[in-house]
Amino acid sequence: MTDAATPATPATSAASDEPLRPDALPAVLRALPLTLTVRLGSTRMSVSDLAGLGEGSLVTLDARADAPLEVCLSERVVARGELTEAEDGTLAVRLTETVA
Repeated sequence: MTDAATPATPATSAASDEPLRPDALPAVLRALPLTLTVRLGSTRMSVSDLAGLGEGSLVTLDARADAPLEVCLSERVVARGELTEAEDGTLAVRLTETVA
């Protein structure tokens, strides 16, 4: 599936319900690099079970296959979305919800 990523719904300012415009931020803040993490799900296992994992092992996660992925910034969920493919063939997440 080839699909271009669409822009996310902008966050809102804490002082009002107006969207937070990137051009309203100081240039020094706009240039800061951030790392987003996309979380599929998680699981807990013992050290013994972990040591027993090998090629072909199946690790079951706590999320359903059709559940939205969580987009996180420093462990905080900032959006949710679905897995898709970008035009260049890389994985992408199409945002379906932003979290204030």
